[in-house]
Amino acid sequence: MMEQHKASEILNIEDPKQILHYVREWTSVLSEKEHVVKSVVQEIHQNCEIKLDRIIYKLLAHCTPKGSTDEEIDEVKNELWDQIGKMGFIQKYRLLNPILKKWKSVRPELTYLQAINDVRRKCTHLKEKDKIQYKGHKIFSEPEGIAELFLDAWGLGRGLDDLWERIDDSHACYEKAMRFAQEKRGI
Repeated sequence: MMEQHKASEILNIEDPKQILHYVREWTSVLSEKEHVVKSVVQEIHQNCEIKLDRIIYKLLAHCTPKGSTDEEIDEVKNELWDQIGKMGFIQKYRLLNPILKKWKSVRPELTYLQAINDVRRKCTHLKEKDKIQYKGHKIFSEPEGIAELFLDAWGLGRGLDDLWERIDDSHACYEKAMRFAQEKRGI
């Protein structure tokens, strides 16, 4: 039987605390500051996407058939979370866009969602990183860009939280949606 070696041994890294440093150095041309900026942008975006997930879940979670057992309801809810997790950001955005368009009149900061996603996408792919901007500020070289992104994401998050709280998750909403679906699609 072959002896199993730790990855750190194969990489010849004696101090486990140094693994992240060496691996980052070997895999990236980004400076430490640029890594932080990229991570911050991705974290900001992820926080917004989590709020979209919660809204989608809330809209769908109370749609289990009458007479379902608690176990069946839990199974449906778990499957909903699994399926939401498999969706890409754009799928979630398109699904919620009809609601978001209406909600933007109440919470105009929701307009930042696409711009934040655009910056995140550009930071992920790092094509022409020196040209990536948010509100006219270069993300990697002008700290004001990150400050603007953070404030807009904070406002966006508040708007999404407000939308989440105002979604009528009563059974009446479900019944109205079902009537609409029956009229439109003949369900």
